[in-house]
Amino acid sequence: MANELTPFEEKYNATLQRYADLETTIKELEDTRKKVRKEIQEAMEFYNIRSFDNKILKLTLVAPSVSTTIDTSALRISDPDTYESLIARYPKKTERKQSLRVTVR
Repeated sequence: MANELTPFEEKYNATLQRYADLETTIKELEDTRKKVRKEIQEAMEFYNIRSFDNKILKLTLVAPSVSTTIDTSALRISDPDTYESLIARYPKKTERKQSLRVTVR
């Protein structure tokens, strides 16, 4: 199998390196965005601003909330008949396209 990858690696080594570099840059930018977002949220809370809109951004401070869902894993264990009945009556199927999973090392 290593022989099959050699031509691929030779041809696309620069592209693979560029991708790895982009992933690093994106991670750094996401970290920066997270810090800036937190700073904006804290400022909006301090000034009691719930919504803000200008030429650059529209911001809305969304109040915390709680949602309730069914823990299907627990239901499957505690009441398998009910679980099977619900799955049979209310199936939810999700199709996933082929994708590329990448781990940068």
